[in-house]
Amino acid sequence: MPPANCTYPEMAQELGVSKIIIRTDVIAIYRAHGIKAKGSTARKRALAEKLGVNYVSKAERIRTSVSELREKGLTWKQIAQQMGMHETTAGRYAQKLKTVEAPELVATI
Repeated sequence: MPPANCTYPEMAQELGVSKIIIRTDVIAIYRAHGIKAKGSTARKRALAEKLGVNYVSKAERIRTSVSELREKGLTWKQIAQQMGMHETTAGRYAQKLKTVEAPELVATI
């Protein structure tokens, strides 16, 4: 599994170390690169930018998937089922997509 897709617990298990070791090492990496941004996503984005890599957050990946499924003609309920989330959660992502139909979904839930 690529490191970008691993959680701290997954990394710790794979490497046979504690989560605290992983967290400490990640903080050291940010410090070594002079990253002082607050917030997990901001730090990841700043490090990626410094390294010349495109960073896409988990939320951005989900919004993209929701958008693609919607473009294929799936209903919000079908999207929620396919992505393994509750309809309310799909509605929240829909709101962030600023689609016309999102308020209808939230209102009906």
